[in-house]
Amino acid sequence: MATIAELMRARNHIAVWEQENGREATPDDIMVILYNQKVEEDRAKREARKRRKQKQPKKKEYLTKRDREYIIVMAACTQGLQNIIDDWEEHDQHPFLLRCLRTANTWLYKAMDWMTKDLPEREKMSLLRDAAYHEVGIIEYSVRRAKEAG
Repeated sequence: MATIAELMRARNHIAVWEQENGREATPDDIMVILYNQKVEEDRAKREARKRRKQKQPKKKEYLTKRDREYIIVMAACTQGLQNIIDDWEEHDQHPFLLRCLRTANTWLYKAMDWMTKDLPEREKMSLLRDAAYHEVGIIEYSVRRAKEAG
């Protein structure tokens, strides 16, 4: 016998069947409808699983020059955020702001971890050395009104 959940999932199929045949579906008809729906769902799941398996990218054991630069900039950002967090903790800044900065810092670390997860340890150590020896700066700018700029 069909469960209530199965009947709820198949209610549209049952309604269509009843319209097509011009009569109310009997329990035997409902079992056939449920079976056909289950077969259809299983086929869709298999196809989706097959597509997921095909879409998995190959693991790279290297980083492009651009990605290496991005990681170095992210490392600098994490250090800058940590400096701001430490400074604000000393001066009793609002806890919400501190939590936001800590979250941003955590997500930067997660992004760096994800980018380097397939790299060999030797490559990771090389990247850390590069990040330590590079100096990353933020270019300062001033905000001017449109009237002042012209």
